[in-house]
Amino acid sequence: MKLVKVHGGTTSKMIHDKVIEAETLAKTNKENHEFDSVLFFDEANTTEAISSIKEIICDHSVQGKSLASQTGLQIIAACNPYRKHTNEMIERLEASGLGYRVHAQETQEKLGSIPLRQLVYRVHVLPPSLIPLVWDFGQLSDSTEQMYIQQIVQRQAKASLIEERHIPLISNVLSSSQKFMRKKKDECSFVSLRDVERCMQVFVWFHRNHSMFAENLKDLFQQQTKRKKNLNFSPASDKVIWSLLMATGVCYQSCLESKDEYQKTISQLLSSEYKPQRIQQEIKLMQDLLLSGVPLGKTIARNEALKENFFMMAVCIELRIPLFIVGKPGSSKSLSKTLVADAMQGPTSHSDLFKRLKQIHLVSFQCSPHSTPEGIIHTFKQCARFQESKNLDEYISVVVLDEIGLAEDSPKMPLKTLHPLLEEGCVDEKPQPHQRVGFIGISNWALDPAKMNRGIFVSRGDLSEKELIKSAEGICASEKNILEKIKHLFEPFAKSYITVCKEGKGFFGLRDFYSLIKMVFSITKTSNECPTADQIAGAVLRNFSGKDVVKVIDIFSRELLDDFSNTNTSTIDMVKQSIFPACQMEENRYLLILTKNYAALQILQQIFLSHKVYPEIIFGSSFPKDQEYMQICRNINRVKVCMETGQTVVLLNLQNLYESLYDALNQYYVTLGGQKYVDLGLGTHRVKCRVHPNFRLIVIEEKQVVYEQFPIPLINRLEKHVLDINTVLKKEERDIADQLHKWVNDFISIEHQYSTSKKYFPEDAFIGYHSDTCSSLVLQVTENKDETDDQVTLKKAKTVMLKCATPDSVIRLEKSKLPDDERDCWMKEYVKEDMHRSLGDYIAYHIKQSEHSQVSFTEVTTFSRLLTAADAEQLQNEIKCDAVKLLFLLQFDTEYSFLKTIREFLGSTHVNKVLLVQTEFDDDFQRKNILSSAKYSCINEINKCLTTDDTKTFVYFVTKLPRMEGGTSYKGFQGGPWRSVHIDDLRRSREFVSDVHFLKNRSIGDFFEEPPEAMQTEDQFGVPQNDNFVLGGVFDTTDLVRSCVQTAVGMLRDVVDSGELSTRRVENLLTLLEDSAFVKLVRKHLYAMLNEYEANILSPKNWVLNQASNVSALQEGGTFLHTLWRKVQTVVTPLLANLVSVIDRDCNLDLLVDEGQDIRELWFEIFGSKEMLNVPYVTEINMLIVQSHVIGGDTMHCKMPFSWCIKDFLDELMMQSFRHNTGHSFQHFHELFLNTSFGRYMAENVNERVKNELFKRYLQDFVSMTIKVASDDESELLCHGLASCINEVWRQKQDEQKPTLLHIHFAFYSYRRRLQNLSRIISLQPEIVSPLRSNQHKRNCPEMVLDVRAAQACVECLERQNLDSDSLCRDWMRQVKRLQVSMELIFSEQSLRQYGDRCKEELSRVRYESLL
Repeated sequence: MKLVKVHGGTTSKMIHDKVIEAETLAKTNKENHEFDSVLFFDEANTTEAISSIKEIICDHSVQGKSLASQTGLQIIAACNPYRKHTNEMIERLEASGLGYRVHAQETQEKLGSIPLRQLVYRVHVLPPSLIPLVWDFGQLSDSTEQMYIQQIVQRQAKASLIEERHIPLISNVLSSSQKFMRKKKDECSFVSLRDVERCMQVFVWFHRNHSMFAENLKDLFQQQTKRKKNLNFSPASDKVIWSLLMATGVCYQSCLESKDEYQKTISQLLSSEYKPQRIQQEIKLMQDLLLSGVPLGKTIARNEALKENFFMMAVCIELRIPLFIVGKPGSSKSLSKTLVADAMQGPTSHSDLFKRLKQIHLVSFQCSPHSTPEGIIHTFKQCARFQESKNLDEYISVVVLDEIGLAEDSPKMPLKTLHPLLEEGCVDEKPQPHQRVGFIGISNWALDPAKMNRGIFVSRGDLSEKELIKSAEGICASEKNILEKIKHLFEPFAKSYITVCKEGKGFFGLRDFYSLIKMVFSITKTSNECPTADQIAGAVLRNFSGKDVVKVIDIFSRELLDDFSNTNTSTIDMVKQSIFPACQMEENRYLLILTKNYAALQILQQIFLSHKVYPEIIFGSSFPKDQEYMQICRNINRVKVCMETGQTVVLLNLQNLYESLYDALNQYYVTLGGQKYVDLGLGTHRVKCRVHPNFRLIVIEEKQVVYEQFPIPLINRLEKHVLDINTVLKKEERDIADQLHKWVNDFISIEHQYSTSKKYFPEDAFIGYHSDTCSSLVLQVTENKDETDDQVTLKKAKTVMLKCATPDSVIRLEKSKLPDDERDCWMKEYVKEDMHRSLGDYIAYHIKQSEHSQVSFTEVTTFSRLLTAADAEQLQNEIKCDAVKLLFLLQFDTEYSFLKTIREFLGSTHVNKVLLVQTEFDDDFQRKNILSSAKYSCINEINKCLTTDDTKTFVYFVTKLPRMEGGTSYKGFQGGPWRSVHIDDLRRSREFVSDVHFLKNRSIGDFFEEPPEAMQTEDQFGVPQNDNFVLGGVFDTTDLVRSCVQTAVGMLRDVVDSGELSTRRVENLLTLLEDSAFVKLVRKHLYAMLNEYEANILSPKNWVLNQASNVSALQEGGTFLHTLWRKVQTVVTPLLANLVSVIDRDCNLDLLVDEGQDIRELWFEIFGSKEMLNVPYVTEINMLIVQSHVIGGDTMHCKMPFSWCIKDFLDELMMQSFRHNTGHSFQHFHELFLNTSFGRYMAENVNERVKNELFKRYLQDFVSMTIKVASDDESELLCHGLASCINEVWRQKQDEQKPTLLHIHFAFYSYRRRLQNLSRIISLQPEIVSPLRSNQHKRNCPEMVLDVRAAQACVECLERQNLDSDSLCRDWMRQVKRLQVSMELIFSEQSLRQYGDRCKEELSRVRYESLL
């Protein structure tokens, strides 16, 4: 049989290779020995490559290639069961120790929707085709397992020469142990025969070494008997039972947090003298013996946790049994590891006992979320190389995986390689003896059973009150007199600690308790008196601060029955005590400062400066490629240098580094030659670093980051304090901050008379506002200034705050709770020198104000688009600066490349420089930190590059924020060197020429009013102004109309819905808006319509204030000016659509674009005439139909400007003339026309040539508008007919002047019946159009004869028709019938009176032909 041990790291290629090997072996076995071979895949479903195993078993193929037949190869796979932990177990695993850094819902390892870590065994889903082949083996029955146990015991007993009479006892104890463990509800319940094998291995070792231990145990027992009177047994008296107790103590008891029940169970199987107490004493005595040979520090307590951890490590390392130690931070795991490494040094060990054990060499691997499978495999290989040429009975290399639980959250899943490494020492090669190395896994929570089942599992639970008191006594045991002075405090301390831990939910741990005891011990030792209430309170706060919700002082005060309420220890004082201790106390832990907006850094810098200490500050880079291994190594090296030189180091934003410092943060050092050393490491790379006595380490991190993301082991290792701006303010400064906060609330609050349900937050008005803003501003204003007047300080703080106000919030001041005079004051301050109009305006203002500073740093927020390279060039011209550099933060992958660019810019030229660094704000944690780290590194770099000349450098970090109700999580007002300002729009508005406050109390219609020309002036920007406030200069109405064109046209629909017409309309309008005459008239019409619109709404002059209060409009608009622009567009667009629907009837705009100057002049004359053109105001406009005036057609393309207006106008004038003159006198009609503005214009401004052209154009349009025509040929005929009518009228009136537009109307009125009859004849008999048009010589007739000739043509058509059949006759009769009415009209009395000589002549011919 060939066994393949499958594990999480097994790949498809590995499986394929094993199958090929097995196939070759099976062929040989079949040919040479005639027997079958078995390929056995153990734990097949632990690999992601389960599909490859499915292909082999179900399809009998490898990568699509069939397996050879007749080889006798049988394939079997064993699978781990799919069992989910109970809910209680899952809850316990999630909460135990550290708790998982990645939530179960976010983990990448899942079986369907269930996270793999919630399964008993981490297994993958079986492919469906494998499911029918599954046979449930179940688990061994008790009787079967008993048989296996007996066989294992017999085999080992025989090999070790143990008498057979002991076999039943050993078998029963082991069998009972297995049953007992299975009944447990936690991770201890997962036992298998591996545990029995290990237990026998340990039993045999203790049995073999009984004589060595027995002698030492008796000596130690005698020493303890002198101290304790209740010890009355002989240790290790029975060699077999003692070995059995030690073996079960190692293999079974170690994973139980409470061991009493187990000891009671196995004591029943032993002789009567072995009561549970005796069993416990035997094991503890052995633990004491091993630990007694190790030199310990004075303040290290030999508590139960340390003893058991040390004992388990020593035994498991000696026997090369993998060991997992699981316990909460502070349960002596790392300390035990250090002690074992120091103790087990073979012949060079401190004690004689350890000289007889193996020499060990530890190879540590610091696990983290960045760990990889390759890193762990490399550690095992490295460890194996140390054993390669050594005597394995005397030397052992041990792999130590520190914080192994952290690796479970690595996306590369490194722990999947552990199975084969723990069993064979290698992954995919033939195991060699030297590859079996020792293994210790240190974790804060239990791993999955499949891993821990391959080793022994030690579980350290929470210490009880009794154990805590005992540990405290052990810490102080070196000084008996001091212990007596403080012993009474231990019980209340222990009770308080348990309460604090429950409320802190893992934030506080055993290290905090131990540190408290050591600190109180040290205080008492220094003063030689019992500690005072203030000293106790100070020690408690030093070790249990950092969690605001836990009222630590109250809890300790209750238990100690002491009043700590008068304690005046401030956070800043405690931080100073920790950084600068009064004496070199060993108990001073390193610091974790929880802060907001990295305010603690600024505060600490002040503290260091006052003590003339210059720390190394390492602000972790958040640039993408700086998260990689190399940058972490660089940072570790910087820490190492500080450790060796004694320089204080401050770490910020370095979460990926802290795991490498765990040993250093433990502050348990190895001492060599009087020097302290500690391990620094990343993965397999460990380096011993000398620790200078003056070295201090401070970690600064955002409070929420610590609460949500920091590993609990890291938090527990450090002294924790919350330090923010409020902690350093004096009382009077705090009062000013409170007043400032009240002012902010008044600034944003709306007075009751304004009925609005909207409540504003400070973040809506002041961009970047946060809870510490007021304190930060007060500190910044008072910094380095001897200002004593609180009101002056308050006003300065308000002014600084106002710079970050949004323009809409300043507009809303009009209805705020501030007094009227104060509102006006702040409005004027906001618009002063136009600093908020654009970034260029602000920089120009800033440069003017910054005459004395060499470098300044400003954080700029905006809602507008970020600047482009072209904008930067324009900006350089505006601010008249020689050197402007624009950088985008996201264009850099590393901090080095970012700083290199800054260095090159600063060193490029000796002139004033402006550096712009732009970024878009993102709530993503990593992106937010890029901004913070870039700001910090930028300050450092620029300060390094400062020169002694008088050039200045202005640095602006520009952050684009999304407009959100209640603000974003962006935090501004950083204080220190940073100034803050909000520039709503980085560019000067192209739309609004004037400031937004210029728009207040003005209606939209006011902007379209034409200014009186005589009063126009220009302001400093070249904007037309006058003494009456020229609102037309507020913004360019042409740009506004242009921006509304497409939307307005989109609201129009033509009679024939053609996209071409809309496209052409847009093109025409955009072209015409370049024409000032057209723009002027459009503006005039819009002004009139806006006046009508605003007459129908409430408070039209409050539109700016209304928009400032419209949250949704602000969010859609982004910047406030753009929001206002959109509002103006919203109002103007439908009015423009209404106007266009009128002026572009019959494609009227085409004339203005395509025709000459004469037509354009007439077009503008009519467009500007109220008499001629009336544009009605429409209240609700969603869609407008653009009318077409053609009769019977689809779309008319007029030849004459506004021909429909002219027609309506002249028709009305003619009717008016007829009403006043019963004789229907043309003369009276003409006189009325000349009295109109249009008539005067035509008489005085249009020459004869143009009049003639206009006459022809209007004639064509008139025909189209009055007579239905089907084609251009018909239109031409009808135009000719109407022209003949006009000639007759003109001849009858005997006018000297040529026919005019009036003649067209008069002639049509006189000859309407004949023209309409002509149209009817043509429509009934269209084939006559062609002969009528071709008869040119007859057409040029001064008399209207066309209708008679049309009748003649009809008669001729009827004559020529063939009437040979009845159907043809019927068709002919129908034609005659249709023409009957028209023909009767031709011959009617009324028509005859209008006929001239030519008509009568033609008519007689028609009559003759019709008679024929």
